[in-house]
Amino acid sequence: MKIRSRAYLLGMLPALLVAFLLTGYLGLSRIDDLENALLERGDALARHIAQGAEYAVQSGSYAPLNSLLKGALQERDVIHVGVYQPDGERIAEAGRAPEALRAPLTAGMVNKDKMIVFTVPVVPAPLVLVDPFFQTQAPDSSQTSRRTIAWVQVVFSRAGNAAVARHQLLTTLGLVAFGMLFTILLVRTLALTGIRPLMEIIGAVRDIAAHNFRVHLPVTANSELRELQQGINQMSEALRSFEEDMQGRIDAATDDLSRQKAAAERANHAKSRFLAAASHDLRQPMHAISLYVASMKPQVAGREAAVTLGKVEIAVAAMESLFCGILDISKLDAGTVVPEISSVSVKSLLEGLHAEFQNEADAKGLRLRLHHCEAHVASDAILLGRILRNLISNALRYTDNGGVLITARRHQAAIRFQVWDTGQGIQPEHLEHIFHEYFQAANPQRDRTQGLGLGLAIVDRLTSLLAHPLTLRSRPGRGSVFSLDAPLSQAEAERADTTGNSLEELARLHGTVAIVDDDAMVLDSLKTLLEGWGLDVIKAGQSTDLLTRLAQAPDLLITDYRLGAEDGLQLARSLCVAFPEAVIPTIVMTGDIGEAGQRALKSSGSPILHKPVRPARLRALMTQLLRSSREKARAGD
Repeated sequence: MKIRSRAYLLGMLPALLVAFLLTGYLGLSRIDDLENALLERGDALARHIAQGAEYAVQSGSYAPLNSLLKGALQERDVIHVGVYQPDGERIAEAGRAPEALRAPLTAGMVNKDKMIVFTVPVVPAPLVLVDPFFQTQAPDSSQTSRRTIAWVQVVFSRAGNAAVARHQLLTTLGLVAFGMLFTILLVRTLALTGIRPLMEIIGAVRDIAAHNFRVHLPVTANSELRELQQGINQMSEALRSFEEDMQGRIDAATDDLSRQKAAAERANHAKSRFLAAASHDLRQPMHAISLYVASMKPQVAGREAAVTLGKVEIAVAAMESLFCGILDISKLDAGTVVPEISSVSVKSLLEGLHAEFQNEADAKGLRLRLHHCEAHVASDAILLGRILRNLISNALRYTDNGGVLITARRHQAAIRFQVWDTGQGIQPEHLEHIFHEYFQAANPQRDRTQGLGLGLAIVDRLTSLLAHPLTLRSRPGRGSVFSLDAPLSQAEAERADTTGNSLEELARLHGTVAIVDDDAMVLDSLKTLLEGWGLDVIKAGQSTDLLTRLAQAPDLLITDYRLGAEDGLQLARSLCVAFPEAVIPTIVMTGDIGEAGQRALKSSGSPILHKPVRPARLRALMTQLLRSSREKARAGD
């Protein structure tokens, strides 16, 4: 209950209680007094009429009675007066007498709701003769025969008393109402002078608690509240000054943070743009090192250096994987990756991935199983393959027992790709960080052989780029499952089968291969590798150099995409013009990630290998192209 309401109740309840008690007490007392006065008047009037009627009744002359009764009827509240014989026969009457009160007549008073009836007997007084000269003893009243000669009946109405009581009640209520009005005005005045400042102080405290520091109270109290009002105003001013000072500091800090954030974002974008733009140049040395290592393996076979070379190869592969991950993240952050949506065969994609990872699974003693359906999805084949490749690689890396299951099944209007593993699972507190860069929950020692923690970060960016929803469910100690939904494609599936023969099908390759690259180190390492495979190699740094060195069409062309003034695709067309009757398969190796270059390479139809290229992948592709070229040549003959 509010203080104002309590003040009104404290001021009014005692006044109301006193008023009702006094009204009840005085009203009841007044009504009793009126009742007693009416009884006394009625008895006195009845006895007075009885004395006046004694002589008329005894003498038998009733004429004076009429005047006496009419005079009595003029008295207030008298409605009937009558004199009756002892047997009840009327002698004289004035007014209207109720029928029920006429007989039988007995001395006394009858009290009704609306009237009072007084009945008094008319008894003659004893006759006593007193001689002035002699003392005579008055006769004993008990010995004197006193008989009733008549009855006097007077009827009083209660209407007068009721009217007086009503008037008194209304007067009392009016006085009580006036008193209550005076009390309300008095309490209100006291509340305005005493409670209002307190209410204003309470409201000011509430405003300050709601962070409104512009409160100012008028100092109007004439009591101790005056000091409290002044204190509230001083506190409000101090808080307002503190708030303005803090707001200024916050604004300055926010502006500074905004500038720092903008600078950091610019630096990050510049870094990403630099790595994306320099990706080609940065990949070249890695590509050359990988080729040199592969070309040295036959040279050191069976010697102690083979062990060291094997370790170098493992280190190079790890470095290549980490380097490519960093460059891929940079490309995605720089926004240079633009997906090209086409109809992708689920079967071809997954069977290729299954074959790619089968040796890795066998090396760890794991089962790698595949279950898929015949369907085509609308996606980017390269990006979708990269997503699934990262998920499968991640599953094999963190699974020690059991195996990995790759599935693809229809789910509404999409194909749901899933990668299941029986690995160690992911703790619940790590689920929200698992797609962050460089986060590896199971690699606290930062073992470089387990990567940098960029695989799932790349997956997250690529799924967002392709708008393919990705979900993760994991149970610690039981394994994890990654689910990816790709929409179904309505176009006819393109028949593409780029599956090559295994490296063991041919011990050595045969044929003439032309290689073109503007980087001398890459060119030399590639020539060394191909000659180790048994091929005849013609190398050149530019297209004009190659055309001058070729006496006949090569069996295969391996070219870099960026060759200064022209590109590798233009070189391939130049060879077709120079040797119109020959069919020259072309492999384009590139570290270029530009949008225009990627689109041109995609539309060329030639196989594309992104630097750094794994020698095993290069050999498998070359074996397939050389075989296909020979088969076409035999068919032409």
